[in-house]
Amino acid sequence: MIPEATTIVLMGRSGCGKDTQLEFLLKRPDFDGALKINSGDNVRVLAQKDTLIGKKVKQLIDAGALIPLWLVSSLWVANIGAGLKGGEKIVMDGAPRLPGEGELLDEVLAFVGRAPSVAILIDISSEESMKRLLSRGRSDDTEGRIKNRLSWFNTVVKIVLDYYKKEGRLLEINGEQSKEAVFSEIEKKLEEHFT
Repeated sequence: MIPEATTIVLMGRSGCGKDTQLEFLLKRPDFDGALKINSGDNVRVLAQKDTLIGKKVKQLIDAGALIPLWLVSSLWVANIGAGLKGGEKIVMDGAPRLPGEGELLDEVLAFVGRAPSVAILIDISSEESMKRLLSRGRSDDTEGRIKNRLSWFNTVVKIVLDYYKKEGRLLEINGEQSKEAVFSEIEKKLEEHFT
């Protein structure tokens, strides 16, 4: 069993299957009532608002630019503040991804008396990511935009992965297998980590 008050961060290149694995995790009985935080959803909701910040965020999204750390983190901090009732688990997708964000998350968790977060990297190659994203056929998944996202992952997100690795809290999963096999490996590595 994974302890109560555990915070899990799902990470990986675009197309690695984070959403699928998040749904599998949330179906586990010990994840009943878990707080789910999706930074991408947070940012998209904000971009729809007819406010100064909402309009600026929409411009950044349309340009394929990075959303500033202070803004992204303020959204997930608000999710934790509004949604965390006690010892339930937290599962995060889309954050932390920026340098300093992993440390900030752990600082917030310490403030509410929780253990530091554990990151799960669903690892697929850049080539596999490109193949999967192009096969989805989404209008925003052009080859140029995908290359930009992969370059960003390989440089910026790598700094966050290095933080978790240095802390001994990065669980690396082979994402180039069936979704069921990926989840089985996630469960195995989580159990090993917490025993």
